[in-house]
Amino acid sequence: MKFASIVTTMVLLLVLSGCREESVDISQTDFPSLLRTKVELLRSRDNKGGRVRVVLLNEDKTRVTGAEIEYENGVTEIEEYREDGTLRELTGMYPLADAKSTKRTPSRSVLYDKDGKTVLFERISRPDGTTESLNRSRSGGGFETEIFYADGKTTKTRTVLSSSREVLLEETFRANGKLEVQRRKLGYSEYEVVEFRENGTRSSATTSGSNRWSPIDKYVFAADGVLIEMKIRYTSYSVEVEYRREDGTLAEKRSYSPYGSMTVTVCGPDGKPQFRQEWRGTAATEWTDASGYKLRSIEELKPDGTIVREIELHDDGVTAKKIRTRDGVNYYSGTYRYFRPDGTLEKEEIKENYDKVKETKEFTPEEGIKETLPENYLKLPKRTQPKLLSEMPQAQPYNQYGEGYPYQFDEHGNIIDIDGDGDPFNNPFGGDPHP
Repeated sequence: MKFASIVTTMVLLLVLSGCREESVDISQTDFPSLLRTKVELLRSRDNKGGRVRVVLLNEDKTRVTGAEIEYENGVTEIEEYREDGTLRELTGMYPLADAKSTKRTPSRSVLYDKDGKTVLFERISRPDGTTESLNRSRSGGGFETEIFYADGKTTKTRTVLSSSREVLLEETFRANGKLEVQRRKLGYSEYEVVEFRENGTRSSATTSGSNRWSPIDKYVFAADGVLIEMKIRYTSYSVEVEYRREDGTLAEKRSYSPYGSMTVTVCGPDGKPQFRQEWRGTAATEWTDASGYKLRSIEELKPDGTIVREIELHDDGVTAKKIRTRDGVNYYSGTYRYFRPDGTLEKEEIKENYDKVKETKEFTPEEGIKETLPENYLKLPKRTQPKLLSEMPQAQPYNQYGEGYPYQFDEHGNIIDIDGDGDPFNNPFGGDPHP
């Protein structure tokens, strides 16, 4: 009260004396030696209005013990200093709500470290007295900020920063207090974003790589928030999806290409692969939209993924065109069967190698020999379609050493043999570095 009386008296004297802000700089005036107060008329740096700052000095006038700042909008701030002259605490108050009010509402309260600059704790309040935000200093130089809903009790967002002000953790809460989104740092530049349902269980978790070229992994959880239903990996050249059953076994794998192709690997009850489909169509902006694709080929697989039989289809996507059954002797050996567009068998070859045919048989359409394919081979199981991310991983640029993504693709997703040497897999992006 004594300090506030001093402020009121000083401001009243200034008004009665007719001083004007633009012509008076009291901070530069030599006060009489007995006065322990200084009045500073300052203009806010943000040009929102002037302010009056009354400074109280100690008895020998060698250091500041306190100060009170009155803003044009009616807000008051009181500064308290330590004996060594460093700022210890700052308290702000809103103006009186109306003429009948007798108590002012705190606007903010700040506690400083011994250096007088580092904030240890800060509370910012709304005019109705509810807490708007809290700022806390953490051990090691970090900082934590918490913003509240209108009730001043329920956390809306929480952010944790490192000593270098790098974001370590961000959390967003619903109005009922349950966590909605959590983003936390995992490694040097890696982050994980977890989304939660309204009941508090996890709905998804997305892990970003260390740079814009790194793959991004996303996990979609079942209702319990524990069992993984889908795992999605995003790269600059593909979207790969794993679908899992309720018992956790792998049900299916899909790989989408931006060039209009998709491979589907169907697994048995034990999670082991049974067959693989290849679908192709017109490339769409949304890679994972395969609604217009047609089935082009099928591969029957052993549990370890080894190909047993390859089935190539006609343009109708259901009729066998060529069936190759491998015998395991070498890559090219086995039985090759060729079918007409009507599905009848035209020719059968038994090969010992790529250019060595051991036996050939030909068949007429009248013989009516056809290959009946299992119904599930020709169908695309209904699955949840993954959506592309708003920011997909980018293709790493090629350099003279061949680093980065090493292949180019045609419109069907096939690797292009750029240098024409018969081996498409040795083509760095843009050509061999040492042809």
